Amino acid sequence: MTSTPIVAARTLRQSVIDQRLPQLLDTVKAGALCASRAPGIPEADDWYRGDKEPVLEWRRRKQALKAVCAACPVWRECRESALRQGEGSTRHDQDMVRGGLAAKDLVAMRTAQSDRLEAAAEADRQSADEEHELQRLWRLLGTLTSGASDHGKANTSVNTRTRRTADQIQAIQSDRRARTRVA
Repeated sequence: MTSTPIVAARTLRQSVIDQRLPQLLDTVKAGALCASRAPGIPEADDWYRGDKEPVLEWRRRKQALKAVCAACPVWRECRESALRQGEGSTRHDQDMVRGGLAAKDLVAMRTAQSDRLEAAAEADRQSADEEHELQRLWRLLGTLTSGASDHGKANTSVNTRTRRTADQIQAIQSDRRARTRVA
């Protein structure tokens, strides 16, 4: 059974997203200010807007929550785990704060980063395809050169294929170096 490119891309994207999530969650659990029971640190439910909480009160409280996040040693990991878990909403009645961002800001950041994640997944696919092609070409080059030495004669056809294969290897390697060169 083969999957369509879209399904394969979603699966790859999801594996990229899920890959670091357990480590992120462990780091947040171990080091987040909001996970502590220290005085002045809001309780777990305080990070979410109350069902009938007035907008002005929530805005004031949200700023105070963001200030706690700003002082947290693991706010980056918290934000990244929230993005990976799909946290956030554009609905005002479902507002919350995580990783120093409100719910709608998490949605906006995740949307912006989905393009970056897709580009990273595409780069990974391209790299894997190139690696498979390089392996195939190296095997072919080995076969061509070992066959030429067995015959003991210069074979124009084998020499031409050997040169073409070596040129293809060099072109792929040059392209890779050019892409990874830091400006």
